Amino acid sequence: MRPRTILASAIILAFSFNLAYAQDSDTQLYLIHEDLVIPAQFNQYMETTSALKQAMEDNNVATMGFSTFWLDDNTWWLTRTIPNYAELDENPLKELFDKMGEEEAMALLSKFNGTYHEHRNFVAVFHPSLSYKPEGSQEPGNNYREWMYLYYDDKDQKAMIDVMKEWKALYESKGIEHGYSIFTAGLGHYGPVLVVHSWAESEALHAAANEDTMVKLGEERMELLRKTLPLVQKQDVKRGMFMPDHSYIPQQ
Repeated sequence: MRPRTILASAIILAFSFNLAYAQDSDTQLYLIHEDLVIPAQFNQYMETTSALKQAMEDNNVATMGFSTFWLDDNTWWLTRTIPNYAELDENPLKELFDKMGEEEAMALLSKFNGTYHEHRNFVAVFHPSLSYKPEGSQEPGNNYREWMYLYYDDKDQKAMIDVMKEWKALYESKGIEHGYSIFTAGLGHYGPVLVVHSWAESEALHAAANEDTMVKLGEERMELLRKTLPLVQKQDVKRGMFMPDHSYIPQQ
């Protein structure tokens, strides 16, 4: 996959807030289970996530769903929304265990053993008020994903928030077609970091969308870049795919 330019990276941004800001009422918490999958165990891991989805469907589990993402470094994310941090004390698979029986459910989950060399859970915080057209990530076919990470100093948190508001206002004023979602670090994640999640049907279309966006933003983007870049201590990008065949959405 081709690298992105610093210019394209800076106009589709990502960052993190402290815990107090993360629990603002205008947010949604996501619990992310991250597995660093062993390359030789890729097929076994895929088969097990598929079997887990099938078990959820067969048992019509209503209390939990999850979205699965594969990253190009062979990291896998299984993500789900949670109402609050107290949810972390609950067993999300209780309904599945009750319906399948503990022995059969444990036999299914044991197939994950040996497929990864490291795993962890952390919380990401979605900020609708800072995001631009985030509903686009749900459109069928938008399976290619990128997450841009911008790390900054704690003292620059307010400045990062303010400049992200300016980016959103500029996107709105120019009627930019392509959207992004803003996430920040919650419990268990490294920070401070701000994350912008963007999407397209393919990597090529994502790159074309970035180029189209830069043209439409025009020279006004340069003033915002001059405000943004001095705040960034480190940046990183993760690329991957949403895996609908390995995700489970409960029936309404």
